Amino acid sequence: MTVVSSKEFAINQKKFYNLALNERVFIRRGRNMFHLTCGNIEDDDTNNDYADLIEAKAYADDENTSLADFKKYVSELTK
Repeated sequence: MTVVSSKEFAINQKKFYNLALNERVFIRRGRNMFHLTCGNIEDDDTNNDYADLIEAKAYADDENTSLADFKKYVSELTK
């Protein structure tokens, strides 16, 4: 897992796109975090990542979820 600033991503986009082919890349912009993913579907593992993202969105939209719980959930996904 790699976390980069939006400025670093803007300067080295090609590097991080290539890195996203093999690992999870997160782009931090202010208080927001974006997940860079590859759209190539080559195996079933990619489908699991998509399902994880859908589940993460539902978890984030839950009004009863604290920020700490959501951060813990996202960190568990990236292991």
